[in-house]
Amino acid sequence: MKAFLSAILLSGSLFASWQGYYYGELECDNCKSVNTWLRLVSIDGKDYFEQREKFLGVQNRFSSGALLWEETDKIAILKALKSQRKIYFDGDMISYEKNATQTLRKVHAFNAGEDVLLILPQSTKHGLLNGEDVVSFSALLNFKNMREGYKSYKAKYKIYCGQKSYDMLNQVFYKRRFGYGGNLEKIISKDKLMVKDNPFIQQVYEKYCF
Repeated sequence: MKAFLSAILLSGSLFASWQGYYYGELECDNCKSVNTWLRLVSIDGKDYFEQREKFLGVQNRFSSGALLWEETDKIAILKALKSQRKIYFDGDMISYEKNATQTLRKVHAFNAGEDVLLILPQSTKHGLLNGEDVVSFSALLNFKNMREGYKSYKAKYKIYCGQKSYDMLNQVFYKRRFGYGGNLEKIISKDKLMVKDNPFIQQVYEKYCF
């Protein structure tokens, strides 16, 4: 299941770096937690947002509406038909309450064509293996169009910086974007793949291995 929070004017905004993807696992009164993805983007002079919330142990809740900017204090309003909710910007973080400790954090996004690989910065780890730099991370890949019945997958990666190769572990495919809709297929591992053969991993290599 999915929801789109769509089409809105942000052109009056003073904030140059608001565009991108944000993710957070927020506390919930009547469920385990709320996994929230929020995308902010400007296309052809118009600004949009897309939000998907997964209430673990309960159900998903979706809404749509306008994003209205208050140019002071970096505040915006998500305005739906019957409700509205403020969001607060603090650097690369967004919260639903002022000075809140629970936040959505901006993730690293790598594009190839119309597909995008998303990496939570806090999932990235650097280490050494036999004297070689190794970068480990978890990632989510969203497909713009359906691929063999899939719209997204999650996987764990290890990049061997010196060898310019990588392993892909525990790959799980989903029916919908952002890892929604139930998984269709699991692949345990693919190892010793070459960085240069994957446009996403090539970009990740250039960011994390230098």
